[in-house]
Amino acid sequence: MGSPDRECGKCRDGKPATEFHKSSRFKDGLRKWCKTCERAAALNWRNANRERAIDAAKRWKIENVDREIEYRKTRYLANREHFIQKASEWGKRNPERKRISGLPCKRARQIGQSKATPKWANRFFMKEIYSLAILRSRLTGVPHEVDHEVPLNHPRVCGLHCEANLAVITKAQNRAKRNTTWPGM
Repeated sequence: MGSPDRECGKCRDGKPATEFHKSSRFKDGLRKWCKTCERAAALNWRNANRERAIDAAKRWKIENVDREIEYRKTRYLANREHFIQKASEWGKRNPERKRISGLPCKRARQIGQSKATPKWANRFFMKEIYSLAILRSRLTGVPHEVDHEVPLNHPRVCGLHCEANLAVITKAQNRAKRNTTWPGM
């Protein structure tokens, strides 16, 4: 490969070859800019094209649900103590929310849904939507779930648990969406 030092095409600093990403597109197998300059350029692009970057990240998560789940598991296992400490700190700052989240997951969700269900909600149609999700899962072999189009739990919006806010989508889409998107966002 030649000398261990090379010059970055952006900052013009001499750096070891380990400070450059590998690439088969270039003759020597390394990119022209150092990792620091590439990171800065990517950050500038994301800041200048915020909406495009967010859309691209969401699209990638939807298309690569399995890779995203594996990445999160690996990251958690590598930094388990850090995540446990962060959760403990959050619990001290939010004692009321911690009490609710300490409930078994299914029960906590039921409590949240009952609080978000208006008196005028048509429970018959809501049951039909949940039945449709089960039916689609059986017929297609692809797991389907009922999604709240406007999330029930988000700092900026509060959706209702009613028939107008429910939609049947695949489980993968629902997991990728989480509570981060809604119509007219």
